[in-house]
Amino acid sequence: MNVTEVGFGRQLLATPAAVGVVRTYVKAQLEKFGYPHAVADAQLVAAELATNALAVSERGGSIRVFLGHRPRGLVLGVWDADPHMPERKPPPRLTPETLDLDPGGFDDNGGWGLMIVEALVRDLWIERPACGGKWVCVALNV
Repeated sequence: MNVTEVGFGRQLLATPAAVGVVRTYVKAQLEKFGYPHAVADAQLVAAELATNALAVSERGGSIRVFLGHRPRGLVLGVWDADPHMPERKPPPRLTPETLDLDPGGFDDNGGWGLMIVEALVRDLWIERPACGGKWVCVALNV
């Protein structure tokens, strides 16, 4: 079964504003499904997946988000057009000398995204739809 066959989905313009829209969408859907206790973790997971999708998306392109019940449980998926698999990088070694607290470089302290996602979900996998790109999917803990 493909993630686009059941559940609720949205297509969004690939801009930084999409991350906030995804967080809002996930909160509204989880509350509608009766899982308000899962909102905080799911929003963090959704934001990480959307941020990763935006990082590989072309300017003016789009990303998609899906949230719905599947055989694996409550599934959240984020699609981007890039065919490359996301990389699990080792956590950066942050020291007082390497930590960049300057507002201009603050986001360069990242690299923890997939590890955070894996810690908050039951399962993480990739689906490749016939239309191309990839869905990065997780089964949420609800």
